[in-house]
Amino acid sequence: MRTLYLVVAILIILAMIITLFPPLVGAQGQPITVVGEQVKDLFPDGMNFTLEARAERSIKTVELRLLLRGARGPVIAQPSFDKGATTIKIDYTHRRIGSGRYYPPGQDVTYSYRITDEAGNVLETQPQAHTYLDPRIRWETLSDGFITVYYHGGLRTRAQTILQATQETMDRVSKVLETQLKEPIRLVVYNSYVDMAPALPFVSATYESALMTEGQAYFEQGVLLLFGGDPNIRGVTSHESTHLLVHQAASSPLAQIPPWLDEGLAEYGNIQPGAEYDRALQQGIRANSLIPLRNLAARPGNPNAVILFYGQGRSAVRFMIETYGAPKMAALLRVLNDGLRIDEALRKVYSMGLDELDNAWRKSIGAAPLPLATPTPSTPPTPEAIPTLAPFSGPPVSPPIPASAPPVQPTPPASSPAQTQADRGSPGGLACNPRAGESALDPAAIVLFGLPGLLLALRRRR
Repeated sequence: MRTLYLVVAILIILAMIITLFPPLVGAQGQPITVVGEQVKDLFPDGMNFTLEARAERSIKTVELRLLLRGARGPVIAQPSFDKGATTIKIDYTHRRIGSGRYYPPGQDVTYSYRITDEAGNVLETQPQAHTYLDPRIRWETLSDGFITVYYHGGLRTRAQTILQATQETMDRVSKVLETQLKEPIRLVVYNSYVDMAPALPFVSATYESALMTEGQAYFEQGVLLLFGGDPNIRGVTSHESTHLLVHQAASSPLAQIPPWLDEGLAEYGNIQPGAEYDRALQQGIRANSLIPLRNLAARPGNPNAVILFYGQGRSAVRFMIETYGAPKMAALLRVLNDGLRIDEALRKVYSMGLDELDNAWRKSIGAAPLPLATPTPSTPPTPEAIPTLAPFSGPPVSPPIPASAPPVQPTPPASSPAQTQADRGSPGGLACNPRAGESALDPAAIVLFGLPGLLLALRRRR
């Protein structure tokens, strides 16, 4: 009996060892074996991959295959190692610098290795899933179905508010666009704007000094980046969530959604809209300074014009849906998805061109008609990640970013926007909800009021 107990005890111990220490990829007897591998986030610069492998014959080649959600295809890297060795160690950093290499926190990555020895033996490892995150933050998650909220600081109640706002928005907008959420999405919420700043792609020095990003949607990656300290977090969340559905409805590489329509739909889906855009619109009507929709084929570079741009987009989309019905808006996105340009798409669905629509909308809000001659805009640029922004004239929602805070990348000259986009490579996203205002430190406040004036000036949004 004692012998039986001993045998059972040994079997239990062996089972525990097998469970705790599973066999490595490429077990004994295999010509190539992976001893260990790891991926580490080097936020905000990229990811570091390490691998140790052994082989009976000299290892000839190693390929690291990366597939990032939203990418057009896999990235194949060939890390350096000691050629001719039978035991190798790989240490490779995949950086986000360059066109097409912007990784928002929450980015899904799948990676695998292909190792070949001099005898022609090949080992292909099983694909591993990884989520690229900011390692400075201790993240917690809250999930329901396709939606996952990443939050920190124990603020679960706010995470629940964000989750509910996303669900409410999806239910509301999906009926208008006739589409449902089809893939998982991640909402990454920062408590501090200083912490969030390195995660944002650079737009321009002038733009960033006058507007603060409240939220940013990366529709190809299925990621929403949010500033959780915003008092209007429900509105920002719903705006960005709508972007994901809009670009899901028109996800073809041929689709070109004009920015005024894209942002207008996002604001139409906003369950808690602010009043800033309506005020800018009313001022534009009174001053006869509305921008022709045809000229809004790209986002304005002037921060003040950005606020009017949002106001016009929201008003024009509301007019289209309330006057002609939601089914036509869904049909418009379908024909845009087929590759039709906006003028042709509007004629097919609404039986009118862009200028006719513009004048019909202007008439409905009591604005002057279009000027007789409208300049022809240049070809719209490839959509880049553009943030949800907040005007800085309202009450502060976050402290300014200190001058010492490191930028994600060196600031290119303000006169070279094309270089800015290429350097930062931020595909598939939209930054939205701007708020405009002065950003410079007011010296008069310091002269007149001394230290209190300085503190007051520093409290103003950048």
